[in-house]
Formats: sequence, C-alpha cells, structure tokens
Amino acid sequence: MPKETPVKEKKAPKPRPTAAERRAAQAARAEEAEAQRQKAWAEFSAVRPQKWLELWAKALRLKVLIKEYRDVQSCHDWWFCDFHVDAKAQTFSTETLGGHSVSEEKLHPNDVERLHAGLDMAFEWIAEYDAEQERKRQEALIAAQKREAALAKLNEEDKKALGLR
Repeated sequence: MPKETPVKEKKAPKPRPTAAERRAAQAARAEEAEAQRQKAWAEFSAVRPQKWLELWAKALRLKVLIKEYRDVQSCHDWWFCDFHVDAKAQTFSTETLGGHSVSEEKLHPNDVERLHAGLDMAFEWIAEYDAEQERKRQEALIAAQKREAALAKLNEEDKKALGLR
C-alpha cells in the first residue's frame, strides 16, 4: 500500500495593518518614548544638585592633590592638559568631555558616569604613584638595614681596611 502524504492546510494570511494603523502605532511608541525621556529627565533634575556636588568635590580635591603630584601630572599630561577647574565660575573640564566646561546647569545624565570615571582614573594614577613611592621607600629601608647588618658583622680591622673608620 502506498503511503498517503498528509495535506498541509494553508493558513490564512495575517491581515496587514493599514498605513494609518502603522502611523498610529508608531506615533504611540514615540509618545511613550518621549514620556519616558521626560520622566527620566525629571528624576535626574531632582538629583542633579547632589550629582553635581559629588563631581565638583572630586574635581576640587584632584586640583589640590595634583599640586603635590607633579610627577603624576607629567606622566599623564595628555589627560591633565584638558583638566581645568574654575572655582569662581564653579566649572571644570576634563579630557572626558574634550575639554568643554561642565557646570551644574550643563550637567547631563549621560555625562555623570563618564565624568566620575575620568576623575576616578586620575585618582587611581595618584594611588599607583603613592604605592610605587612606598615600594621604593621600603626597598631603600631594607637595603639600609642590610648595610647596617653587614657593617655590624665587620670587626675593627676590616672596617679600617675598608676606610670606614
């Protein structure tokens, strides 16, 4: 007996939305997106002073610290050439924003994280520099202790022969 092949039933095509329906759906999505943007902006506006104070404090602290860390500034001159703080105008600029000044009024939600990251990077350079200086200080201390220990082992004749007495 030959096998019977099942007959596939054709599905009725989905009705396509009309151009007016597509435009209405697109307009509804655009309105929803705009409402979400407005809500996000209102939420950011409520916390903007706090966000600005955090950034401003970091920028001022970095400005003060960098005077003590000239070596860090010279090593990362590409970043620090665009870092400026204007205390009178309460603005600062960083490499992150291409040297453009930012103030509380100009602070945008998209810039907050980038600015924090940029300033944190500079603080990391300072921390790395401090760690390197501490490592060098410890090495010098250990070398001095080794010299002292070696000198303590020498007798008077050896010290005279070496010209230490």
